[in-house]
Amino acid sequence: MSTTGVTKVYTHGTHRVRDPAETWAIMRPKFDRYGVTRVSDITGLDVFAIPVAMAVRPLAWTLSVSQGKGQSLQLAKVSAVMEAIELWHAEQAPPPVTHRDTTAEDLGLSYSVADLGVVASPFLDDRSPLSWVSARGLVSAGTTQVPLDAVCFRDPGVHQWSTSWIRANSNGLASGNSTEEAILHALYEVVERDALSRPVAADIAASPTLHPESIQDETCRTMIANIHAAGGRVAIQMLPSAFDIPTFKCIVWSWDFPLICSGYGAHLDPVVALSRALTEAAQGRLATIAGSRDDLEHFHDQLQKPQRKVEYMSAFGEPNADFDEIARRYTTTFDNTSDELAWLVDGVQRVLDREPLVVDLSTDADFAVVKVIVPGGRLDVGRIHPRAERAS
Repeated sequence: MSTTGVTKVYTHGTHRVRDPAETWAIMRPKFDRYGVTRVSDITGLDVFAIPVAMAVRPLAWTLSVSQGKGQSLQLAKVSAVMEAIELWHAEQAPPPVTHRDTTAEDLGLSYSVADLGVVASPFLDDRSPLSWVSARGLVSAGTTQVPLDAVCFRDPGVHQWSTSWIRANSNGLASGNSTEEAILHALYEVVERDALSRPVAADIAASPTLHPESIQDETCRTMIANIHAAGGRVAIQMLPSAFDIPTFKCIVWSWDFPLICSGYGAHLDPVVALSRALTEAAQGRLATIAGSRDDLEHFHDQLQKPQRKVEYMSAFGEPNADFDEIARRYTTTFDNTSDELAWLVDGVQRVLDREPLVVDLSTDADFAVVKVIVPGGRLDVGRIHPRAERAS
């Protein structure tokens, strides 16, 4: 378990307790251990000039190509590598199984298996026999149990079938320079996806659309200007959040690659949330252009179908909100990860009446990898993937 420190030293588009260059220097010699054979800058494949990188793990059980994004190429490369390393841990570093063929009823858990936000068999319930691993409550610090398959990916070479299967997902799987940083990253992802999954489509359509010129952050303004200079369009919505945490959806489009691609971001700092949404939209677009990710659908087939430009433009609502006015509503700030984590955990528990749980998957003292599970959090996989959409 990493305990590098809690004071933030980097706050440009993301909050980290190490400078990205230092993180890269620490991670670069470890590539072989985690099966990373190549890290590539793919920014130039698109016209938007928003940094995106990819890390390749040819022997992966899940995704062999991980994407990374950021306000700089250094951040994008670190992001790609850390995603690849997160997946390696979920594949190759399972925690010890504490109970086998045991039901949630037998364990007397404080939550129902149905509340875990996983894709599961319709036959799965609290009487289903499962394998379990220990998790730590982020409020009580007590130990409880969570299903192994909700934390880690199964070995594809071992054929196991059950009427009560759970399909593992990467929601809440995160890494960081310290354990607290990793847990924060994971919790913000859970909050982001809850915001995307919870409201009905009409609520999302009615969400405020930002005036791009109202954004004062220089880096975000530059990214938007790059999109416009390349003949592209961008729209940014603030999504309703049960946790009252700034959460944004960004969609981008250009006529030279006419697919509407989406990105999302949630963070206590509205500028960080906005930056994440912008860079993730660019990342999803570049993933589709490169065609290298294992989980992409056949979006390129859609490019061959004639579409009227107005159909694409109809996806971009008229701006009706000022970013800085929204941002001024969120004034809580923390200069260290300990206080921010305590604040976020308390907020999640108050909304859901359940404490978040964490499983530590770390294998190296220099950084941390965790899986955070929030019973009661929403996860609609159909809304989150794919991130390229065709207007209709």
